[in-house]
Amino acid sequence: MLNRINYHRKQIDDSLIKKLLNHIYFVRTDNYKLISYGNKIYELFDILNDPNEMVNLIKIKSKIYEELKLILQTFLKNIKDKEKITKLVDINEKNLIKKAVKNITF
Repeated sequence: MLNRINYHRKQIDDSLIKKLLNHIYFVRTDNYKLISYGNKIYELFDILNDPNEMVNLIKIKSKIYEELKLILQTFLKNIKDKEKITKLVDINEKNLIKKAVKNITF
């Protein structure tokens, strides 16, 4: 976990803030995990060979990406109380996250 945190700290920019402030959903199989950040940013990882989720395989494994994306989108369309689930972080918490990310120093 520390490897993953340190990796992302080296790459902090607006995309990290966008990821943190979007609704994050994921679907996984025994081998792969697809993460959706508000349907704007997607990441696909081979969780067996890359347990720290460092290499995004979307371009390399496009067929698996499309299959998992369809499964995730179908699931999200069918969720009851989606509104309740997506409002877990209020505007004050979002502002605190933005401030904390911008204040990280190396």
